[in-house]
Amino acid sequence: MKLVEELNYCDKGHVFNKYARIVYNFKDYEKITKKKMMQEIIDAYNNNEEMISELVSKKERDFLIYFRKLDTKQMSEEWHKKEDLLKGLSYGEKMKHSPLAQLNQKYWWEIRELRDKCLLSYDFANGTVYVPEELEKVINQYLDKPLHPNKKNVDQFISLALGFLKRIGEIPLDIFVKIIKDITGIKEETILGFLHSYVGHFYTYIYEKEVEDIDKSIPMICFSEYYQYLEELDAAKKDKAYSNNQEVDYRSFEKIFNEGFDTTIPSVRKMMKELLKDDANNATMLFENIDQARLLGTTDEVDIILNLFLTGEEEEKEKKIELIHKALEEMPSAAYGGLAPKVAKRNIEEREAYHKKRIDEYTPQGDACLGEEEAAQFYRVYMALLEYVNQKYRIVWNCRLLESDSVDPADISEISEYVFRNPKKIIKEYVKANPFGLSKEDLGITKGFVRGKEETFILHRFEENYTVFCDDYKSYMVKGLVDNIDEIIDPYSLPTVVRTVLLPYKNGIVFNGVISDYQFGHETMPIEALENLDTLPKIYKL
Repeated sequence: MKLVEELNYCDKGHVFNKYARIVYNFKDYEKITKKKMMQEIIDAYNNNEEMISELVSKKERDFLIYFRKLDTKQMSEEWHKKEDLLKGLSYGEKMKHSPLAQLNQKYWWEIRELRDKCLLSYDFANGTVYVPEELEKVINQYLDKPLHPNKKNVDQFISLALGFLKRIGEIPLDIFVKIIKDITGIKEETILGFLHSYVGHFYTYIYEKEVEDIDKSIPMICFSEYYQYLEELDAAKKDKAYSNNQEVDYRSFEKIFNEGFDTTIPSVRKMMKELLKDDANNATMLFENIDQARLLGTTDEVDIILNLFLTGEEEEKEKKIELIHKALEEMPSAAYGGLAPKVAKRNIEEREAYHKKRIDEYTPQGDACLGEEEAAQFYRVYMALLEYVNQKYRIVWNCRLLESDSVDPADISEISEYVFRNPKKIIKEYVKANPFGLSKEDLGITKGFVRGKEETFILHRFEENYTVFCDDYKSYMVKGLVDNIDEIIDPYSLPTVVRTVLLPYKNGIVFNGVISDYQFGHETMPIEALENLDTLPKIYKL
């Protein structure tokens, strides 16, 4: 049977979803027909055997090797011979005895993944799956070759990275790269390269997202299957207001990716065992709907769908749904920032107590900024550097930073980000050129900017003479510029995750005048992480 025979029954949107993930340089939806999409999928595989080698994991490859030894035709014939015995049963009950149901009991994940990649197709009439005729030759050539010796290590990295992404749903791209680097020890350039590979293209989606309160978008990454739910996920996150920095067992990431769910959790294992025993024929449909509920942290709509696809009497269905609900309460949800709903809800009282304590402790800052004279010098020196960089490298068009009455904070952020990709090189060439004739003192301040840090920080607390910014290891004691920072950022929103540039200035640390707030406040951080911030060493100079 041919791939086109199955896809012909699918609507254009369904086919496009597969096409856009498989074909690297895909065309816009409006500019390609369904028939042409199917042909480009077939051509992509047949013209590039390495693509299959990269896209197919060892686990999927092992299944394909096992599957080609099966006589699925005979299995289907035996199933059809039982039709007289199955008379009177519903379609769902009949399908419980099909070859597909038998395969799904052990290999549902492999079958689902290979179907998504169009390397397997359903044969509903005969209750099984098949390798598409158009791809048989290239798949067999791939299976006949020895496995790449590094495939196991590559698969482990992929499952860790993608399991984490599936757990969290979506995340700023730079934070994702940093976390995966910390987990795996792999260089950031290698991680970014992976995202542009065939497997990275298939499983991830990178896009720009507007950040509230600033006129700027930032690169985000999500698990590709979840792109259609991003608006719902945003609404769910705002409703639940949780993010998660808790310690986790990295094995759970591998389980989430390689088995569909975190099977290190007993209730999840029990749910999957029960559903695969009785409802294996509908495994993909059931698990996709359960995963959507897990992602959004809700069962409001999923119960209706589950009832349609679960088999058995009403009482039996109710028991299965009860199992599913229990598992969902204990599974990490993107809506709760990767926390299980059960854990997140248990933390509410602790968070409320923590917030009340912070409100009671807060007093307005005193001498926590440079003041007008020193702030004017800082702005003059820093804006001169940004002006030079923008003029030379054309980062923001039609932007003047010197002698301007108002400067767009988004422009400052964008040019600053460029500078701190390679601060030593850029600042050295600027100081050498000194295009604006800065004094020796101003040039000395500029040279110190090499030690600046353009990063994501936790804006932790306001002290009388400083504002405390934290990274994973240190607390930076920062001065405001013209005004104290507690006049710019709501004191009762702290701690909050922000992005800014910290810079050495004279005998202290300042920020570059722009703070991007990611809207992850104290209510979104684990209590353990909040309490740990108070133990970090204080840094007064960079």
